[in-house]
Amino acid sequence: MSPKLAQICADLGISVVHPAQHRPFTPMQTAAGNTLDKILREESENHLRDVLTVLVESGNNRNVLVAPVIKAISRIMAENPTWYGNDASGFLDVMDEADIAAMYEGAKPNKRVVAAHDAIATLLLAKLGERFQVVEQERLI
Repeated sequence: MSPKLAQICADLGISVVHPAQHRPFTPMQTAAGNTLDKILREESENHLRDVLTVLVESGNNRNVLVAPVIKAISRIMAENPTWYGNDASGFLDVMDEADIAAMYEGAKPNKRVVAAHDAIATLLLAKLGERFQVVEQERLI
């Protein structure tokens, strides 16, 4: 874990534990250190802080600081930066209403067919689309 990631997690009250540590993890613990480091490298410190803030500030989502959930939220926020940037409270309202733990549990049995983070992102996008305008991609054909 990079020193920058350690500082971000400390600022938010998140502890990063070794993946082999006894489970279940307690709220505000994650074994997704590599995922967090990758997001920090590929996106930005502010992006990672926003992703983690969404998880720790919304409902019971501090219990699901797992790689597939973190990746799903990161991808959604990276592709739709104005949703959180222009209406953070609205974004958090949707995340409060979303049962992300159930989404994660529902995605796990099918992960050989669809990556868990993709399944979670699809379910979250449906909920977020009820509040925010989804920008349609240009048709290629």
